[in-house]
Order: sequence, then C-alpha cells, then structure tokens
Amino acid sequence: MPDEAKLVFLVPITFFLVTGAILVSIIYFNFRQKQMLIERGFTSEELKELMKKKEIKSSTFLPKAGIIMIFFGIGLGLGRWIADYNFEIAIPVFIFVFTGIGMIVADKYGSDRTVEVENK
Repeated sequence: MPDEAKLVFLVPITFFLVTGAILVSIIYFNFRQKQMLIERGFTSEELKELMKKKEIKSSTFLPKAGIIMIFFGIGLGLGRWIADYNFEIAIPVFIFVFTGIGMIVADKYGSDRTVEVENK
C-alpha cells in the first residue's frame, strides 16, 4: 500500500482519537475539581456559585469575526493576484499580513465598543 493511502486512513483516526482524549480529559478534570471542592467542605450554595458558568455578554464577537474574515479575503485575493506575476510566496504572505491587520483593527473596534458600554 502506498504511503498516501496509509496517511488517508491515519489522519481521521488520529483526529478522532485526539478529540476524544481532549473531551475525556475535560470531563475528568471538571469532575476532579468538583470532588476536591466537596472534600474541602464547601456548602451547596458556595458550590453552585463557584460552578456557575460566567456569562460573557459580548456584542462585538460577530463584528470582530467579520472584520478578520474580510481582511483574510482581501489578503487571499491580493495574494492570488500577485502570485500570477511569478511571485509564488505572495499568497501566504498576504494572508498572514492582512489577517494580522484585521485582528488589530478588530481589537481596536472591540476596545472602543467596551469603553462605550462601560460609560453608559
């Protein structure tokens, strides 16, 4: 069997094994955390307060993700355009550069929005 055929079978198997190991680890460590808190003598109200998931109300997630995707698309498009002129490294360079610019712009957008929310 050629090496490519072996790789085709190993990639999904490895993906599912690693994903399963991560999920089992998360469940186990959450269980251990709760068990240690019970052993230390916390009351049920204290346990409920500690275990309550903190809700993060972020109205900036989708606009930030959109900004990053727009800059990623611009980088991909410019990279493909420049690569047509025998500059083959242009695609990854433009993707990384424009995605980085998009992340910076999205961070600035998010920090401006959080300041406005805190002032209200």
